[in-house]
Amino acid sequence: MSSAMEKLFAVMPELQSVCADGLAEEVGEQIKNQLKEMSWKCAEEAAAVQTQLATRKQQKEQAELTMEKAKTAEREICVDLENKVNALLKAQEELTSVQKEQQILTDASRDEMLLGNELREFKEANRLITEEVFPCLLNGAWTEEEEKVEKLQGLKDYLNSIGTEKTLVAAVDGFGTCPEQRGEFDQMSIQCIEEELTQKRQQLEEQLLARQPAEKRREAELTGIQALVEICAQNHRRAEVEHGQVDVQVKEKTQSTRGHKLRLGKAAKALEQCLEQLKSHESEVAKLQEAMAAVDELVEKAKCRAATETAAAAEAAEPAPAAPAAPTTPEKFVETVSEEPSMKRARRESQVASPARIRC
Repeated sequence: MSSAMEKLFAVMPELQSVCADGLAEEVGEQIKNQLKEMSWKCAEEAAAVQTQLATRKQQKEQAELTMEKAKTAEREICVDLENKVNALLKAQEELTSVQKEQQILTDASRDEMLLGNELREFKEANRLITEEVFPCLLNGAWTEEEEKVEKLQGLKDYLNSIGTEKTLVAAVDGFGTCPEQRGEFDQMSIQCIEEELTQKRQQLEEQLLARQPAEKRREAELTGIQALVEICAQNHRRAEVEHGQVDVQVKEKTQSTRGHKLRLGKAAKALEQCLEQLKSHESEVAKLQEAMAAVDELVEKAKCRAATETAAAAEAAEPAPAAPAAPTTPEKFVETVSEEPSMKRARRESQVASPARIRC
């Protein structure tokens, strides 16, 4: 099968019965008209695809621009998230550090605070004994025996707690009698106990007064460190809230970027398909053009074959050369000589009659 026929069959396989020696000119024109219609239709489709291709390119460019904006926004929000993470870590470190300082200061102040509280409790106990218990016993102001016994025991316990002499503590029992029944020993005991109570109160007041500067300084330190802890805790809570908000935004931006990436992929695929369609149409148009050229080639081939067959038939129909005339017959010789140029001229005319034969 010739190359021309292969090109023609590639676009019009229904022409498999075409003779390999060529096409008649009329048939060739019919086939070329069909091929032209097919070519025009294919060209129109290619033009439509070309228009669609411009739209697809614009859609892809827009998707790329949107994708780039989304990626830029995602990068920016990720940087913001990193800053919020660092701020949260810093706030956490500051809060932890201040809490440790508060714990150290609290632990160091605990013993002194306990001692100060004990002194104040001792002073309050001295006040109760001095202002309530002792005057009641001294004046015999109890109303019931049970009250008297309770106050006597309370006075003894307090005197023992402050290290009073045992004999003076034992003399407290004499306070259980009415004031007018008390003797000189009881009066001496009362005076001694008053002095003991007064001395103890003064001692406690001096100790508390001496501790006031240190206690005020320690209280100020504890108050300051507590305020600092509250500020750091507030900063930490604010950093947590801001971090949480930005973290949500990062997730939203990431999800948005994924959506834009999918849309960009679809746009790129649509553009690729459009390019493939355009390439296919252009290839089809080229095949149709080759097929039309092949038709011309087959028609020309048919013409050449027809011219060759015509020339061969003319040669076959040419009569055989006449025998030479006898010298004794001048008339026949003259006739043969006169006929020979005309026959040769006719044969030459038949050989050059067809331009197709010359081209073949």
